[in-house]
Amino acid sequence: MSLLELAGAPAEVIQSVEAKASPEPDEAVCYVWEENWQSFQFYLMVQSQWVIVTGLTNSVRVKLDYAGIGSAMWMDGIHRRDRKALFSDLRLIESAVLEYDGEKKR
Repeated sequence: MSLLELAGAPAEVIQSVEAKASPEPDEAVCYVWEENWQSFQFYLMVQSQWVIVTGLTNSVRVKLDYAGIGSAMWMDGIHRRDRKALFSDLRLIESAVLEYDGEKKR
């Protein structure tokens, strides 16, 4: 039961709110588990570090610039003991993004 139902809101109000709250079918929704939140936040911070190769007709993401990632870890004050695990998570995210890019081109 929703909070609106508990508050006694009319059915048309509940339907209107639910329609506005639901994502459009083409909108991407990404749920992040709590234990992955720091890694996801770090990816958002360094997502400008992509190495991009530009050809005559298009540009393609190739990889993240690991030197830039290391600098970002240092500048963000990430403890040395936490860097290996964070970098491993970041490489998983990098792989997923590159896989997604490849699927979009098909």
